Amino acid sequence: VGQAGILLTLVIIFISNVVTTITTLSMSAICTNGAVKAGGAYYLISRSLGPRVGGPIGVMFSLGQAVAVALYVIGFCETVVLLSSDPVTGDDLNDIRVFGIMVVTVLLIMAYIGTGWVI
Repeated sequence: VGQAGILLTLVIIFISNVVTTITTLSMSAICTNGAVKAGGAYYLISRSLGPRVGGPIGVMFSLGQAVAVALYVIGFCETVVLLSSDPVTGDDLNDIRVFGIMVVTVLLIMAYIGTGWVI
């Protein structure tokens, strides 16, 4: 966007709005057909596109969620290390790793037990 200029930036924003509007209208049409069961977005995708297309999309959705969680944990741990007054291990990078292992362990325990008690 930075090198596209103002006119092309407005075109990008317009196209993005069109895509999100169509997606929102499609999602509302799918959601009004019945209750969304376990699986959330994957349930809606597999129900509307079928298992042959929904399966690979579900795999990509899971991989995307895994990468997103990893990036969120790294960002959280970098902020914790930045705000802490004294380093735990003596090196900021190792502190990020230590806090990251602790956060991922807590998340693993929460996922193993289930999120029913958290919500």
